[in-house]
Amino acid sequence: YYNLQRMRTDIKEYFPADCKDQTGRLIAFCRAPSNLKHPDSWSYFSQYNPVDDPLGIVHGQHSDWTKPGAYYHAHLEPGEPTTTVQLALLLVRSLDTRAGYDYSDFLDRYVRHFTTEGENRDTYLEG
Repeated sequence: YYNLQRMRTDIKEYFPADCKDQTGRLIAFCRAPSNLKHPDSWSYFSQYNPVDDPLGIVHGQHSDWTKPGAYYHAHLEPGEPTTTVQLALLLVRSLDTRAGYDYSDFLDRYVRHFTTEGENRDTYLEG
């Protein structure tokens, strides 16, 4: 739940002025400012302990998973797709290659995506 003032503050933080036109509409993808603090990220990140990461899916981003206020998508370049979009693309590529859904093929792609360093730089993973 956000009150209106909080929402205005959050929007200013998420979309810096250089990403907007004179009317305030978003006109460009921008990198998250390094000093950006996300008000709700701690409740998300605190549910995951990167030390207990047997698959190694956080690839050197351990400090972001333990830092209150860390921005969800801080490592993504402007316009780079989030994990959710990356997974949708993996599924579409698998569907195209296999001419239909193939559980084993998609699972192989999924595991490779998360265990190959550099493939997924997004710190937000939906559970």
